[in-house]
Amino acid sequence: MVPRKQGLIPIFVLTLTFLSKFSQLLGAVVSTADVLLDLEKGQTLRGIKVAYSNGDHINKFYGIPYALPPTGDRRFEPPSPALPWSGVRNAKTEGNICPQNPSQQMSQNRSEDCLNLSVFSPNLNGSFPVFVWIHGGGFRDGFGSSDVYLISRKGMVSVAINYRLAPFGFLSTGDDVMPGNYGMLDQVLALKWVQKHIRAFGGDPNRVTIAGNSAGGHSVDFHILSPLSRGLFHRAIMESGTAFCSSAMERPGKTVKVKDFTLSVAASVGCTDTHSTALLRCLKSANADQLLLASVNAEKSFGITFIGIPRVETKFGFLPDYPKNLFSSGQYNKVDTLRGYNSGEWAFAIHDTDNNGITRHEFTQYFAAFFKKSAFFNDDAINLLVEDAYLGNKTDPISIRTSLVHALADMTYGAASLYDLEKTLQTSGATTRHFFYHFSYRGSNLTTPVWKGVAHAGEVPYVFSNAASVSATADDKRVGNMVQTMWTNFAKYGEPTPVRAPDGTPLPQVTDGVHWDSFTSTNQKMFEIGLHPKMEALPRPFIVALYQKVLDLMHAQTVVQNVVVG
Repeated sequence: MVPRKQGLIPIFVLTLTFLSKFSQLLGAVVSTADVLLDLEKGQTLRGIKVAYSNGDHINKFYGIPYALPPTGDRRFEPPSPALPWSGVRNAKTEGNICPQNPSQQMSQNRSEDCLNLSVFSPNLNGSFPVFVWIHGGGFRDGFGSSDVYLISRKGMVSVAINYRLAPFGFLSTGDDVMPGNYGMLDQVLALKWVQKHIRAFGGDPNRVTIAGNSAGGHSVDFHILSPLSRGLFHRAIMESGTAFCSSAMERPGKTVKVKDFTLSVAASVGCTDTHSTALLRCLKSANADQLLLASVNAEKSFGITFIGIPRVETKFGFLPDYPKNLFSSGQYNKVDTLRGYNSGEWAFAIHDTDNNGITRHEFTQYFAAFFKKSAFFNDDAINLLVEDAYLGNKTDPISIRTSLVHALADMTYGAASLYDLEKTLQTSGATTRHFFYHFSYRGSNLTTPVWKGVAHAGEVPYVFSNAASVSATADDKRVGNMVQTMWTNFAKYGEPTPVRAPDGTPLPQVTDGVHWDSFTSTNQKMFEIGLHPKMEALPRPFIVALYQKVLDLMHAQTVVQNVVVG
């Protein structure tokens, strides 16, 4: 069968839909009341204190601006801190989300004036660890979901941020006139805001964990690498995403560049002077809706999903060099990490009707379609390399299909995450610890064939879940409580399965007595997250060496054929 055309956004929407199953996680709302919080210098926020039937309370503050609106002359510029206000500011309703693909049906208001964040706290007088969630969506869609508050029930102050997306966040002329990375600079400013203000919400600025899925996971890794993010966080969680993923950033070599994408978008909105200064001036005055439409059309024209993405640049210095070089030099932020990927990351691209398996030719068709869409080109040498590694002499259609599921999961996120971890272990010394997982629990919401495993972002609803959910099954609740407990344990204590807190207090045990060992160069094991968790050896240890070969070939390749610019 011909591979289907499908992007990440249906999965992003599906994740939000399943999160809604957990929206009653804390039980029924018993009462709500206004709560006032003094931020600084006469600035007060009016939020909501929500009491739940299980006895928990969560203080919620929505849509807090951390930057000036990036409009007019501030479009395609680094963000500027928000101006102070006088008196009481309403923080009871969600703020705007950033402009994104208009075909995505979302209820939130969209506006370029979107640089806001939301904060959720169990107690404004506490000193809790802080969990900052960076949403995914391919750097082109998504928003800081209000469901992030669900993690605050575990004794955390949680923060959800919005940042510029798609053309507004990542267009670049490839030089210092318009370097790009504006969405990443937004994230940096949001983290600075957290450092400055989180104490007012009961958070400890010295215990900040940044976490994200997909593009959010890429973002977390970029903050590990960025000198601009130094000191702004202390631990990191990367779910299905690192800087080495093929779709994470602009790559060296003769692949499609962000500048190519920018020129195409610019031409579509009437900005035909390709000199960088003139182009920037024109794009600043372009209609926002037309820019979005031009961006969507450019993706279709290139036949590539991920083009408006982070890139190496030195003017702002967010990412001053390529990840491999930054790791090799040791010039990055050395923090404990928790990372991993899901069993069926890209299996949504395989037809459900392939229940009887596929041929070797179909394996190559599927993989080539994926790689062209996410890695900017298609190359027979890479396709052959991957086919040989995963298929060998296999002829059984079911076995070939299983190998395709593995190959898509590995070559999207798994191998890149392990490759990143290998580079980290080579330079980080013995002062940091790292934990690797593989998520294979198929929840009650899944209607796909079992052979497809767990799709991209399938773990997210379990990070933001709770055993009090009335919509999930008993197994869903159990796994959700386990995942959320391990994630917050890591944020609090630096390990997912501690037996006792630093003061000796016994901690809840949620993994059937299985201890999640740290990943080291001599103990390369992963924590298998299923209904019955276990530590396991890597199932396909060859994938790191294979991915190195793939990266080498990627960086040597020419641009995909039939690319249309303008």
